Amino acid sequence: EREYQDRLLKRLRMSMPEANPRTERWIGERERADLLLGDDQAGVLVELKARASTTMIRDLVGQAWTYLRVWRGRGPMLLVLFKTDPEMAARLQPDLALMRKEGHAVLTVFAAP
Repeated sequence: EREYQDRLLKRLRMSMPEANPRTERWIGERERADLLLGDDQAGVLVELKARASTTMIRDLVGQAWTYLRVWRGRGPMLLVLFKTDPEMAARLQPDLALMRKEGHAVLTVFAAP
């Protein structure tokens, strides 16, 4: 994951410097998102997963709920999945639907290698 995080950060800094992209940002007392675009009061949280397995998907759902509780009202969350089987990624859909139903802005991107 770190490789993907570094590559995405580099690309974001080149294409969107005004968004102030930063890695490993603490958003609560114990919560740390992979990337943050914006500042600590408002922005876009980005969580990355590569080659997600069933366990990783389950962990991602738990992370997402935690982040959303802490980040509520400060901006959307973007989940980026690299090299993840579409069937595995589809397991996120029920939880994403519930998050959206509760008013959270959550987007998922399936990135190519």
